[in-house]
Amino acid sequence: MAAPVWQSGSALVYEISASGALRIDVGAKVSNANAVDEIMGAGIRSWMLYNEATRILTLTDAPIVREDEVIVVRFRASNADGSTDADFKITLKGSVLASLHNSLFFKECLNYETGRVEVQGAENIITEMTDNDYSTFSRETDINIDMSDSAGNPTAFDYIFIKYKGDLTQYTGTVSGGQGSGFTRLLPETLKNFEGAVVSMEINGFKHDLFPLPAGQTATSVRMEFAGSGLEIYALMLLELGQEIDANDSFTGFSYKLVDRSGDIAITPGGRGRRSPPIGNARWKLEYTFRMLRDTVRMNIFRAWAHQYPNCVFAPEPSRDPDWVFPAYFPALIMGGEYFTEVKSNGELVAFEVAEQ
Repeated sequence: MAAPVWQSGSALVYEISASGALRIDVGAKVSNANAVDEIMGAGIRSWMLYNEATRILTLTDAPIVREDEVIVVRFRASNADGSTDADFKITLKGSVLASLHNSLFFKECLNYETGRVEVQGAENIITEMTDNDYSTFSRETDINIDMSDSAGNPTAFDYIFIKYKGDLTQYTGTVSGGQGSGFTRLLPETLKNFEGAVVSMEINGFKHDLFPLPAGQTATSVRMEFAGSGLEIYALMLLELGQEIDANDSFTGFSYKLVDRSGDIAITPGGRGRRSPPIGNARWKLEYTFRMLRDTVRMNIFRAWAHQYPNCVFAPEPSRDPDWVFPAYFPALIMGGEYFTEVKSNGELVAFEVAEQ
């Protein structure tokens, strides 16, 4: 008997789109195989299931965040005379609904530093915009934000986050000293998450908006103008995205444990962007884990970024929890990992901590 032989070409190419699950008879694609094992791709995704007994791979409600994402699942067929691998390529069409979402890490919020925010032609209001107990607020609707770095150069930003009360219909940003045409955000009546379900913008009496801005925005200053009635602005952050744990980049979910940190304020770690003292009190931290394919480059990039920017702004899962966007830091920058299957190439669990500033 010869080693197993796989079919090739279009026989191993599939796609899944909205409203339809995908069932692949993997065993039918190979001959002379005594065993067919999945060795990469399916085992780390909660929305994929491979049955070794039936040799059937099933997919449903695949999480996607980009148009026509291609993922690869590798199988190894073996018998007494050897083994042969094959890659099944599956395209997740842009209309597939997502059951998992992204976690976003932004660089430290520049406009939270002293003297960064001013009312148009009036007094500095920075202390009213940075209290993480959200007991203070600003009623100002015309605000200047200094975005220049220590050398006076423009800073890039590509997201905005606002926590507010009242009726906000739209806001605009006019940029100066940089690139980009500014932006106007019309607040929708309802928001939908990746699953198509309506998500309330109001949680615990506060409303929230995390919005991606047009690409290529840089500025030394930004003028923010708000339209609405009865506005109380509790948090305003212009943010530059740093790292993204993606549902298609081996992010299959996360677990966290809220730890009460009242009266136990950790020292802000050193390095770039150190803020002293931290804003408010570090009331709790997330003990965070996620699954990642065995990709040393990807893991090293994330680890290096966390060391370079120990202070950050963290959004654990903004489409599900729009209020969880907060200034944070990494109490534990040594991110341990462990293999979560006996096949090391499947990937590992990566664990670290993120605490609220």
